[in-house]
Amino acid sequence: MAHGAQLAAIVFAGGTAVAAATAASPFADAKALRVRGQVERPSEETLAWGRARLAELGVADLPPAQRAARICKYIHEGFEFSPERPPTIAAFIEKKSGNCYAHARLSAFLLRLAGVPARFMYEVHLERKSPESTEQARAAGIGLFGEFHNDHFWVLYQDGDAWVPFDSGLGISNRADFRRVKIDEPAGGVANPPFLLWRESESEAENSRLVNVTQEFWRDIGRTTVPGVPEADWKALLDTLGRLEVTDLSKAPLSPERAAAIAHVGRQFFRSLVKP
Repeated sequence: MAHGAQLAAIVFAGGTAVAAATAASPFADAKALRVRGQVERPSEETLAWGRARLAELGVADLPPAQRAARICKYIHEGFEFSPERPPTIAAFIEKKSGNCYAHARLSAFLLRLAGVPARFMYEVHLERKSPESTEQARAAGIGLFGEFHNDHFWVLYQDGDAWVPFDSGLGISNRADFRRVKIDEPAGGVANPPFLLWRESESEAENSRLVNVTQEFWRDIGRTTVPGVPEADWKALLDTLGRLEVTDLSKAPLSPERAAAIAHVGRQFFRSLVKP
C-alpha cells in the first residue's frame, strides 16, 4: 500500500465509515466550534462575513476537495501565520494575523459553513533548536519531556468516507501535500513531522475531547523504528506515548528516565527526517 493511502487508512478515516448524512455529523455545526473544552459561537455578523466570502470563492457547487482547496488558498494567502493568538474568529478576521489555533478555528468555521464537516487535530513534536532554547523552554515551563517543543493545531475535513488533512498555515488541503510538507520534506518548526498526535473524538457525546492516535499514525506511515533505536524500544515508547492524554502534557506524568528516553528518540527521529 502506498504511503498516501496508508495515511488515510486509520488516522484520517477515523476507524469507521462516515455516515452519509452530513447534517448528522457532530463536526458540521459552524455555529459552535468546540476545542479542548472551550466553545466558540460566532456572531451573526461573523456568520454573514463567512457566507459572503464563500459566495465570492464560488464554492457552492464544487465537490468537498475543491471547496477545501479554495478555502485553504484564501486563508493561506490572506491571513498571516504568526505567533499572535486572537481570542475569537472575529478578531482573527480583523487582524488577519494569528497562530495555528486561529488558523484552525477559521478553517473549521469556513469549511463547516460551506457544508464540509471539519474536526480538530492537535500535534506535538520535539525540536532541540539549541541548548539555550531548551533551557529557556524549561525555565518558562513549556518544555515537553525536558525538551523544547512545538505544538500545532490543524483540521481534517470530510470527503465521502475519508478525513483529509487541512492546514491553512502551511497551505495543505490534501494528503499528498501533507505527506510532502510534514513527512518527506520537513522544513522545521510546525512543518516538522508530528511526534504525538490527538484527534477530535467521533463521539457526539464526547465532542471536543481529543483522542490519542499516535500509534495509529506511525503504523499508517510505516515507521517501525528510527535510526539508532532498536525496534522493540521504539514500540515500547509508542506504547507509552499512545496512552498520554493532552492534559498529561502539563503534568510531567513520566519518570525523568522515561522522559529522557522519549526525548532521545525524538531527537533521533528528527535527525533521520529533517534535512540539515
